[in-house]
Amino acid sequence: MNGIEGKIRELLSLAPARRGQLSEQYYKGRLASGKEVVRGPYYVLQWYEGGRKRSQRVRAEDAARVREELERGRRAEALMDEVREGAWRALGSAAQKKTTEGSARNSSRLTRRSSPARTAST
Repeated sequence: MNGIEGKIRELLSLAPARRGQLSEQYYKGRLASGKEVVRGPYYVLQWYEGGRKRSQRVRAEDAARVREELERGRRAEALMDEVREGAWRALGSAAQKKTTEGSARNSSRLTRRSSPARTAST
């Protein structure tokens, strides 16, 4: 159990963290002189919330911080998966022990219950 607790502590230390991805956008345009120019990068954070895709512009000076938060979010997702798997394994082994112990007791009870059918016909 200590492994799961350590992962939970690490998970809590990752805040702030985010889900999603950060994209760079560039726009082509023309100056009054007719010269073509490329403007950007403009940063857009995209994520899913409630089954819908959401977007938010991010200022250039905040892009590095948002990238770090997204990386911590990916690490948090991986840790949550590990904690979930560890918990299921722990629950599964506890249930398996209980089933194994209980099946020996229940099997003798089942053989005794099979005799009422014979009693009903006599």
